[in-house]
Amino acid sequence: MVSKLTCSLKDVEGKVFLSPGTQAREIYGKEESKESFRCNFGLNPKYFPAFEETSFRFSGKDEDGAPRLMELTDHPFYMGTLFLPQIRSDASYVHPIIDAYVDAVVESAKR
Repeated sequence: MVSKLTCSLKDVEGKVFLSPGTQAREIYGKEESKESFRCNFGLNPKYFPAFEETSFRFSGKDEDGAPRLMELTDHPFYMGTLFLPQIRSDASYVHPIIDAYVDAVVESAKR
C-alpha cells in the first residue's frame, strides 16, 4: 500500500485541497491549506480501488491529485496525513488537525 516516492517530499511545502463534505474540510473551514512535507513514501495508487467501498476516504489531495489526508467517515476522529501538522504548530498557533484531535480526546473522556 505504501511505496517509495520517485521524488522525495523532504522539506517541501505544498497545497492540500480539502474535499467538500469531509471532516477535514469542516476542521479547516476552508478549501485548501499549505502544509509541510518530509517524507519519501506515499500511497501506492494501485491500491486506491480497495478503499472505494469502505468508510476510508481520501479527504485531502495535493496539486497532482495524490492523497495527502485520509479519514474514516464512521469514526469520531480518525485521520492520517502524509504531511506533518506538528511542524506548523508552535506556542502562538495550533494546527487545525491537532486542535481538533485534542477536542476529540476531551469529548471522548467526557463520555
